[in-house]
Amino acid sequence: MLLVAAKLLVHLVTAGRYGYFRDELYFLDCARHLDWGYVDCAPLIAIYAKIALLLGGSLPILRSLAALAGAARVALTIVLARELGGGRFAQGFAGLCVLAAPIYLGMDSILTMNGFESLYWMGCVYFLIRIVRTGDSRLWVWFGLLAGLGIENKHSMLIFGGASIAGILLAPQRRELAKPWI
Repeated sequence: MLLVAAKLLVHLVTAGRYGYFRDELYFLDCARHLDWGYVDCAPLIAIYAKIALLLGGSLPILRSLAALAGAARVALTIVLARELGGGRFAQGFAGLCVLAAPIYLGMDSILTMNGFESLYWMGCVYFLIRIVRTGDSRLWVWFGLLAGLGIENKHSMLIFGGASIAGILLAPQRRELAKPWI
């Protein structure tokens, strides 16, 4: 929990610096003209920006959404480490690595689809791991929900979904796809 708070604090303290990034201005404009899709981006980023506008629309508020996604990524990384059998040290080290990764420090300091993309991917991976470990086919619903939201966030989720299905089909766990989901 300390790592999650540290990640959030790092980004909230610096959220008002350097002015708006050009994509953030575009996303704010998309938020003023909500639609089911745009030529160059999926519609969920406009929803994030609309939430920021409803909360006042300031630069720190806009960027706090990205900071929250980054903090959630740290938390999810720790949960994944635990799910894969890692002890407290492994969980803490995994969380620290994600907290300090330069790519995530940059992505989580501005509002972009990329900051949320890995969060959806990791959420899907969590449910895949749980399905394989427990055999609980009802978790496919949660996988599908996150994958659907991920597609609405960024279309590259289709590549992740295709790779996930290919991986399952090539593994002994392919029998999971034949089970009833509900």
